[in-house]
Amino acid sequence: MTRQLAAAVTLAVAMVTSGCHPTGNDTHSTAPVVRGDINPRVIQSVVLGRGVGWVGYAANRLVYAKSPTADGPRSTVFSRDLTTGQTSLVARSGFAHGMFAGAVAVGSWTVVVDQTGWRSPEDPRARWRVIAIDSRSHRRVVLATSGRGVTALIPVLKASDGLAYWTSAEADRSARESVWRAGWSKPRLLLRNAQMVPASESVGNDSMSFVGPGAKPGATLASADCWQIPITGGHPGPWTTSGLAMSCSADGPNEAWTEHIEAHPKKVPAEGMSDEPYRLWLRIGGSAPRLVSQGYMSTLAPLIIGRVLVWATLDDDPVFVDVDHLAPPRALGRGALSQDPMADGSTLILVHRSAAGSTSADVVDMDPSGY
Repeated sequence: MTRQLAAAVTLAVAMVTSGCHPTGNDTHSTAPVVRGDINPRVIQSVVLGRGVGWVGYAANRLVYAKSPTADGPRSTVFSRDLTTGQTSLVARSGFAHGMFAGAVAVGSWTVVVDQTGWRSPEDPRARWRVIAIDSRSHRRVVLATSGRGVTALIPVLKASDGLAYWTSAEADRSARESVWRAGWSKPRLLLRNAQMVPASESVGNDSMSFVGPGAKPGATLASADCWQIPITGGHPGPWTTSGLAMSCSADGPNEAWTEHIEAHPKKVPAEGMSDEPYRLWLRIGGSAPRLVSQGYMSTLAPLIIGRVLVWATLDDDPVFVDVDHLAPPRALGRGALSQDPMADGSTLILVHRSAAGSTSADVVDMDPSGY
């Protein structure tokens, strides 16, 4: 859990857990199952070029920050309409020598994190703004800002189900989580003073899931479990209790998560130690958790899209299964992923980066009529 805990420990202090009851996932079912008929189809592959950062998607539109040069800061944001093929400039950084830390799509809006300069290990602090830009009216709305000061944690921006959401730091270095939907006059604060892993959030069916502290009483700072909170607000509640959670994804009553296989292995494997020995679990509609995959796999988060579970292998190549028929997994054969898979409706977006640094995105129709 090295990578996530390094981020989580810097956001120390507790999340309110009163009234929350662990759902229990210590007893698992691994009964054999048969494969279902899934028919994913790559309907478009789009080359975005070099110097591209995180790619966002919604409403048949890709958005991404890009550097004007191969090695410079990503100081511009573009939108690619997948229906017309037209690429348009959305924004330039408002800071001198500024750059965009992220860009996502929410309907006709593009939400970006604009920050000052290059960050470095010697001085990782920066000023930043979260800005929403409407591609139709060209209206710009500042959703959040660091003010006149600088912070070490730059908001990590994500979007799904028509929501943009991001983690930023409280004054005491704990975390706050903000959400925004097109039509809202300002963001809503979903979590305050939380202990959570930034960028572990996902939204599905009007709830947010994230990796937070261990759910069992007396859990150590090294423990982590998956939590969920309604977008309308309330108290978060855990849906794993092992204390080994690494990533999680939920879509309504269906939940998937990865766990560290063993925190204190008794025998070091011949190939040496790694921080990616995981188990991938799936729970459908409150049923007993089922083991989907075990061994070394990618640190990218799994994704549930409708009745399909998508995740990445150790070399980041995406594979999938029908959630009702788990065996055997099938490879999509599209090459290694460079970021977490994304979905909008039945459309899956897979982003790749070549050895030469060129970014491309596959648009995959998961064909829900086929299963």
